[in-house]
Formats: sequence, structure tokens, C-alpha cells
Amino acid sequence: MFYPGELSRYFVSHRVYRSELEYVSLLGRGRPRNYDDSPAKMTLKNNRFGYKKTSTNSVRLAFPLREKYVVGYYDFINVSKIQVDLDRAKNFVMLRYFNVLSAIRDMPEKEYTLINQVLNGVETEEVLQAVDYFQSKWKSINDIRSLANELRSEALSYEQHDIVLALKMMTMAKKLRPGGPFINKKIEEYESILEGKK
Repeated sequence: MFYPGELSRYFVSHRVYRSELEYVSLLGRGRPRNYDDSPAKMTLKNNRFGYKKTSTNSVRLAFPLREKYVVGYYDFINVSKIQVDLDRAKNFVMLRYFNVLSAIRDMPEKEYTLINQVLNGVETEEVLQAVDYFQSKWKSINDIRSLANELRSEALSYEQHDIVLALKMMTMAKKLRPGGPFINKKIEEYESILEGKK
């Protein structure tokens, strides 16, 4: 929180808000008792409600002070020999970020509400593209399901007076839904009827 007025000579600046990248990466920590950060099994944290924008309040340090701070910061890293650890930590965050993007694309349809919930406010282009892919994928799948249902219904309406046409329609439905047990059962039934008429 920012308090207007003169700053003390010494203070600790604590960043309250994470970057969008860090926020999205942390979504990959998963849900309690269901942790697996591989893209194939990843579940997003469901106790997050969107990315909060940073405060508009700011403190500007005079250039000499800022330069002195930056030089001191890198001197500390060199003296303490933690650069390798810092790089490893950054790489871990980046890897989990890209795993989250991959997981979003592969999420089941039931996670639609969760994705909208946890990614509310996120504007990073890569994330938006992953969400678009997820939405488009399930829209296409649902369109195919709908068409298969329509063909199945039409076939049923014709089976009493045009079994050949009914078989053609049910066969087209099978191409869209090859594992449909009812569709496969009806095709066998229609073929059996036609075979008996020969």
C-alpha cells in the first residue's frame, strides 16, 4: 500500500502484485490433494478469481538512487553466488507457465466455467490464444455432436418407410460418432432387415 509523504531513508519495497505470467504459472500448482504439474494431468487452482490489476499509485526514485540500488543488487548476487539458483527458479516458473497454456488447450469441457473464472483479467496474448483454442475446440465438437444427433433422428423418422435412406443417414451419423452404441445397433438392425429382403 502506498502512503503519500516523504520516504524514510531506509525502507523495504514489497511488490504486492505478481506479473500476469507469474499468476498464470501459479495456477498450475493444482488443487489440494490433486497435484500433478504435467500438462496431461494438470488441474488449475480453483480458489483464484482472476488477475487483479496493479495499483496506479507509484513511487519514483531519483536516478542516482535507483542506479546505486541496481548496482548493489547485482553485486549481492555475484558475492552470494546465487545467479544459478535464480535462473533455475525463473526457468521453473516459465516451464510451469507453458504447461498451464498446454493444459488449458486440453481441458475437458466441464472446466469452461473454471477457466473463465481464474483467467478473468488476464490479457497476455499467449493465454488468450490458449483460451480461444479451448473454446473453439469444444464448439466444433459440440457442432459435430449436434449434427450426429440430427442425422440419427432423421434416420429414425425414415426407418418405417425407407430403410435404405435410414441406413445411409445412420451411417453418416456413425462417421461423426463412431463409438455411438445406439447408432451402431441401428445400423446392424437396418442391414439385417435389408439382408432379409434379398
